[in-house]
Amino acid sequence: MSDPVSVHDVAASLISRARYGVLGSMALHKLAYYCQGWHLAWHGEPLFHDPVEARFRGMAIPALFPDSEGRPTLDSWPAGNSGALTASQNETVRAVFAAYGGVVGRTMGEWQRNEAPWLMAHARATAETPYPEVRHDEMRAFFRAREDAPATATDYANRFMANYVD
Repeated sequence: MSDPVSVHDVAASLISRARYGVLGSMALHKLAYYCQGWHLAWHGEPLFHDPVEARFRGMAIPALFPDSEGRPTLDSWPAGNSGALTASQNETVRAVFAAYGGVVGRTMGEWQRNEAPWLMAHARATAETPYPEVRHDEMRAFFRAREDAPATATDYANRFMANYVD
């Protein structure tokens, strides 16, 4: 087990991996959420403690707003230190960036609004709390289920038949 790092350290690591050295501000929030979810699934513990909120355009991390608002693209993150990540934390960020780094933030936001953690958090929205926090247990369960999902339609059919046919 390792201690969680700051979401700013994760942001610095993500930006350092960006193609052409620039990452969209919206993409940063979405990628940090995916880092958190996959880290919870793979390691059973949070990558960072900063809350993730279900917003209209997908997941957002309020702690990143002061340094990202008004900046459509980001080429550095002075508030963070990518070197603070342990080997396993760095591997999570690397794997997430390899899988999602080429996707624009708007598209990731559309995906997230159809995923269970966003839907569950959004169901808790109230007038007083319009942007509810996404719970770690919900993220962990969702990403574990994605990890366990069959890779192909044939794999899915075989699993279904094995579990449900007498």
